[in-house]
Amino acid sequence: MRDGTTTVQEVERALSEKADQSVAAPEDDQTHILVVDDDAVIRKLARALLEKNGFRVSEAVDGAAALEHLEAGHAYDLVVLDLNMPELDGLEVLRRVRGNVSTAGLPIIVLTGSDGGAMEVKLMDEGADGYIRKPIDPPRFVSRIKAALRRTGG
Repeated sequence: MRDGTTTVQEVERALSEKADQSVAAPEDDQTHILVVDDDAVIRKLARALLEKNGFRVSEAVDGAAALEHLEAGHAYDLVVLDLNMPELDGLEVLRRVRGNVSTAGLPIIVLTGSDGGAMEVKLMDEGADGYIRKPIDPPRFVSRIKAALRRTGG
């Protein structure tokens, strides 16, 4: 909304749509997703879409906070990771997660406003499991998350 790529009405419409008509599982059985983005609007939109589809969601405001969550031993089934963040960007977080034996297999979907094809290739080569461009298109976003989880058995 802030950069003019969507409107308040579109966000409200997206959040009010019925999501998959599925019933949420008990919290212990829910797939747990960590959303990492320095933009609070994006985090809240991603959280709302994922929770409406039965996922449990935690948030991290930047790359350093994401690594703290992961190092604290929280069990996540997937990470949605913004690419462009201050201090510790998504590419460096991706490299550190892939370089750690305990998190190397964790599925990571990169979310970014960047539309460079070369960056997408680089991220996939570095170990990203998917790439989603901003602004978030609600059905496509949820579909890509579900597809990544299916591929990884999450």
